[in-house]
Amino acid sequence: HPNPRIEDFYKQWFAKVNGKERTERILNLFYRAGNLIIKRNTAKLKPEDADNLKKGIAADVKVEKTKTFKPMEIPWEYVIYNPLAIEVYGSELAPYWGQKYFKYGIRIPEFIDKKLKNPEAEVYREFISKVPKEVTDLARKGGKVIPLDSDKICALYYKKDDWQVWAKPMIFAIMEDLIMLRKMKLADLSALDGAVSHIRMWRLGSLDHKIMPTENAIARLAEMLMNNVGGGTMDLIWGPELDFKESSVDISKFLGEEKYRPILNNIFAGLGIPAGLTGLPTSQGFSNNYIGLRTLVERLEYGRDKVVQFWANEVKIVQQAMGFRQPAQIVFDKHV
Repeated sequence: HPNPRIEDFYKQWFAKVNGKERTERILNLFYRAGNLIIKRNTAKLKPEDADNLKKGIAADVKVEKTKTFKPMEIPWEYVIYNPLAIEVYGSELAPYWGQKYFKYGIRIPEFIDKKLKNPEAEVYREFISKVPKEVTDLARKGGKVIPLDSDKICALYYKKDDWQVWAKPMIFAIMEDLIMLRKMKLADLSALDGAVSHIRMWRLGSLDHKIMPTENAIARLAEMLMNNVGGGTMDLIWGPELDFKESSVDISKFLGEEKYRPILNNIFAGLGIPAGLTGLPTSQGFSNNYIGLRTLVERLEYGRDKVVQFWANEVKIVQQAMGFRQPAQIVFDKHV
């Protein structure tokens, strides 16, 4: 910001809302899920609090949470919802209206709905007393979806087409390969479990020689095996009626990195990571690696543009609430 005091105000506000951590979470879910529904909680600043922020003193700022926008009311907290818990009202018609007309609601889980209607324990009654009254009233009337205030909701999508309600995440193209990789790891885990827990069978008696084991013999052998935990060699002196067999699995037929290479190459290629940067053997040349890396950089820049767009809108809200004449700009430092 051209005014140093106002710039200090923005920096302290950004630290108060935990902007760095929120940015990381936004981008993480942006690439992982492709859909973000962010709720903006606001707070009312007192004149002395605004002065403290301009002076760079943010520790002494105590704010009062509000429900409607007023002068000196700025964003103070950002909550990222689980996309699976969000309901889009009129999703069949929403694509024809456009994204700006989308109305969102959050579904009430069944166990939460029961607690809202009939809280039994004292801890639940105390918790429900802090829930907004309109939410509890809605649950007691049988409502399953809590409408969200459109003025305090920001939605970000990863390359969503206009006619889509939900976007497909960046990892959608490699989803089948990720599932296959998981199954292969589970197969290796099962093979390792089988190698560690191999079976040894001790058989007393012989049907061919009509030798039946006695109870004393069975108890004696069981006691010997229980006293030896496998830490060393166990010597048994027994008669011809004792037989021993051991079964094991050759895990070398299952384990190994060769079978992972095709799957990993597909995953890296789907993300846009050149094979030359993965450490896996490859025959691709410099041109193919450059093209693949450029694809990855473009995807990262797309996410960066989206998060800049989000914070620019929040900065504008702060400007209007505080009455600043000139707008602020989002810039990036070079600290790692």
